Amino acid sequence: MYVNWIAVMLCYQGLTLNSVNLGGSIYLNMALGIIIEVPSYIACILTVDRQVQNKEEVIILVNLVDLFSTYTRRYGRKTVLLVSQFLTFVMCTSAFLVQTAAYEDTNPYYVVVLATMAKFATPTAFATVMLQGMELFPTAVRSTALGSCSLASRVGGILAPLITNLGPGKASG
Repeated sequence: MYVNWIAVMLCYQGLTLNSVNLGGSIYLNMALGIIIEVPSYIACILTVDRQVQNKEEVIILVNLVDLFSTYTRRYGRKTVLLVSQFLTFVMCTSAFLVQTAAYEDTNPYYVVVLATMAKFATPTAFATVMLQGMELFPTAVRSTALGSCSLASRVGGILAPLITNLGPGKASG
């Protein structure tokens, strides 16, 4: 569980911090990275299978999900986590390869599109890991376990600024 939390936080923070190094407008890159999170969380809500116990408290969300449930299939937590982490890996690797293959000749918007697609998958993975953590641990130790998982995820947050300096043409310091 710790490894998932570290990997998800490393990707999330790394993509957020590296958005200024992608090329093109830094403001557009940051705005795309922020805006893409909304459809990501909506996709997570619509694809993760869950049960609602008390419909009175979340009646608006239930009606929204019921509205779209005919168009979406519930895949389950493991599948959503696996697909979102794999998509993040593929898109980040593709962006790195595109950027390093022809560093001077590459259109920066190819890298921006690939990084934005990776940024779409990362919040879905984060929400799924959080949901799995809440359901995995028993009630007596849930807050301590989630706190320790969150603490472990900060290792990924600490490593993220170091990872952003590994790209081509980046000077440390």
